[in-house]
Amino acid sequence: MRSDRAPGDSPALPRVLVALLVLVPLAEIPGAFTDSFRAKNLVLVGGAALLALLAAMRLRRPEVVTLRVSRHVIAGAALFLLFFASLAWAGNRFEALQTALARAPLGVVFLAAYWSADRFPLRLLLLATAIGGIGVAFYGLFQAMGWDPLAGNAPAAPVSTLGNANFAAAYLSVALPALLVLSLTAEGAIGRSGWLVATALVASHLVLLDSRGGWAAAIGGALVAAGGVALGRRDRRAWIVAGALALAALALVFARWERARSVFDPGHPTNRVRVLIWGSTARLAADHPALGVGAGNFRIAFGPYRDSEEALLHPAGARVEDPHDLFLVVLAEAGPAGLAALALVLGGAALGIRRGPRVPEDWALAGTVVAFLFHGLVLDVLDVPPAALSFFFACGLLAARSGAPSREVRLSGVPARAAMLVLALVAACGAWSYGTASLADHELVAGDANEAARLAPQNYRAHHERGRALSARGRFAGAAGAFEAALALHPTYEQAWDGLALARWGTAGTDEEARRDALDAWDRAVELAPWDPSMRTNRGKALKALGRFEEAADDFAEAFHAGSGTNPGLALFAAQVYALAGNRSLVYFWLWNAVHAGLADPRVLDQPGFAPFRDSEVFRELREAIRMARPQDPIEGDRR
Repeated sequence: MRSDRAPGDSPALPRVLVALLVLVPLAEIPGAFTDSFRAKNLVLVGGAALLALLAAMRLRRPEVVTLRVSRHVIAGAALFLLFFASLAWAGNRFEALQTALARAPLGVVFLAAYWSADRFPLRLLLLATAIGGIGVAFYGLFQAMGWDPLAGNAPAAPVSTLGNANFAAAYLSVALPALLVLSLTAEGAIGRSGWLVATALVASHLVLLDSRGGWAAAIGGALVAAGGVALGRRDRRAWIVAGALALAALALVFARWERARSVFDPGHPTNRVRVLIWGSTARLAADHPALGVGAGNFRIAFGPYRDSEEALLHPAGARVEDPHDLFLVVLAEAGPAGLAALALVLGGAALGIRRGPRVPEDWALAGTVVAFLFHGLVLDVLDVPPAALSFFFACGLLAARSGAPSREVRLSGVPARAAMLVLALVAACGAWSYGTASLADHELVAGDANEAARLAPQNYRAHHERGRALSARGRFAGAAGAFEAALALHPTYEQAWDGLALARWGTAGTDEEARRDALDAWDRAVELAPWDPSMRTNRGKALKALGRFEEAADDFAEAFHAGSGTNPGLALFAAQVYALAGNRSLVYFWLWNAVHAGLADPRVLDQPGFAPFRDSEVFRELREAIRMARPQDPIEGDRR
């Protein structure tokens, strides 16, 4: 992007967008105050709006702006336009719009960096990235020492301003290459020492975060940055730093050998969960081969594809919010076209390194790209705004050096100012969207579902939590309405179907039609989540109340097996229902399963429902097995 200003004067929009690299990672600090959570969003939204205003003021004079259009620009714009276009086919259009708006600043940053690359202040970019990284690390190290300066008490992990160990590691890993290059190119011993201390500060916080993906990303990005500078400058100091980095990486691996080795252990629970999620995501993408499920709709569409083994490895009730992979989230939400657009953006960055001048700052940008991609293999890094901003800044600047054929589009006067203002306003709207979503999520965590639903009326989770709160107070009619509102936004939300069934059952009384409606809702919940024992358990209790004992017992049996046979209560439920049905052999079978699963209280055998069976030899053996705390193997028989 070129204008009629003096050659040394950089355009307004890129300069103010650089400020976002400092603003966004540090803007979460006010969120440490539970009662002042809105301060974070005021910083984000107000700061972005101020940047848009500043950009408009800087562009108030007539000028000529030249925009270069190449295949990389088209690909970058297409990636984010696809997210907006997905409103046409997304299952939940509000989620699609909110996600597309939240990601829009990334596209603005990419375009602004590409168009201004010929006169972009690269040093300023590295400084902004370094300041953000130092601030995040400094705050995190305070937390590691047991003191949160703002909240007053430290969290379980030094998550700093990002609120999540993996998110903080993702950001610090992309900031580390900038710090390294500043250390290697600083003038004077004092300058070099200062930047090396800052680099060590960030690296120390990375180690404490205990994020395996963050470690791999940081090592990869740092080696690219330091190695590139060493090869380009043939500077002994750069070679020493690169060697020291390699030794530090080896020291980290040996110091945390078990943690580091687990990366390559296919049986490790975290690895196994990710592999299963990737497989389920591949099935989802195969069923939506053209355009994907739409921006932000992964969590909505994923339920029917979820693997039962993965669901059991997760904590009870935990949902899969993303596929834990950058490329899979783009494929699932934007289809092959989105993945191809991302590949072209990355190809432009790679060509920029190969064909560009390869000054030290370029190697910092290359390190940022590598670190982001490394962590993107195991995390949806698009959901980490500060890391994603740095990545798309770097991709835009590097792609502009690729030498790809381009055409120039000239804008002057009002069209030039309007174009720049639109880009700035898009960035501001993205911050607003991110802030609104954060507010609603905070209110849900705080337990105020009514406020969350008011802030984001199209947020299905807010309506679901409101329904749960109403059900807990016995207000089943209102709860049913809240669950129905959630299902109108997310028709395959199995927990909302389960909640609706419970609410309908609570208001049914002796109304047979209302009872059938409740059972229909449970049928839908079980169909969507066959791996969730709670759905079958709730339906089994309802069937038991209706006297449909065989069906109820089958539900309890399936729930027991869905839970890997570790819940003695479910086996006991099955035994109780078979006792009501008079099925002696299955009563014994499920009581033995209950003992085998860990039943330790012999008083359960004294329940009135088991009275006809107490004098049997099997019951005496059961009592002895419980007393000796030596659970027996279940007897052979029907394992329904």
